[in-house]
Amino acid sequence: MAYGGDFSPVIYIGEGNAATRLYNHANWIAELLVAVPNAEIEVRVADCVRKNDPNLCQYVEADLIANFIENYHCLPWFNRQRETSCAGRREYNDEVVKEFRQRIGKVQGSRYLWAIRPTDNNEQYNHYNTGWY
Repeated sequence: MAYGGDFSPVIYIGEGNAATRLYNHANWIAELLVAVPNAEIEVRVADCVRKNDPNLCQYVEADLIANFIENYHCLPWFNRQRETSCAGRREYNDEVVKEFRQRIGKVQGSRYLWAIRPTDNNEQYNHYNTGWY
């Protein structure tokens, strides 16, 4: 996806029931695949587990979104809000921070030739065009 003058394969960062969320987005995914026949959709799911930290996924989500905003100055396309109440409240070792950066950025070794965005006559445009910082 094109985000300003940069791009990222990320369109959504979330915690919770991944299968239900994906199902809820099936219509626009189908529209995208019809409009861009060779487009690929990749879903990444992280299992966030830390002993005695049952809410870790909420903090990981918030920190991934904060990292995305730091890099791209906007929310991912289908995120509606920052999760400021949970952001920055957990510490991660350097390896985890590196993983975070790899999850929200361009995949190392990839040679993307195109980055797309919805146009203003696309029903998804308002979702895409909100959340700039």
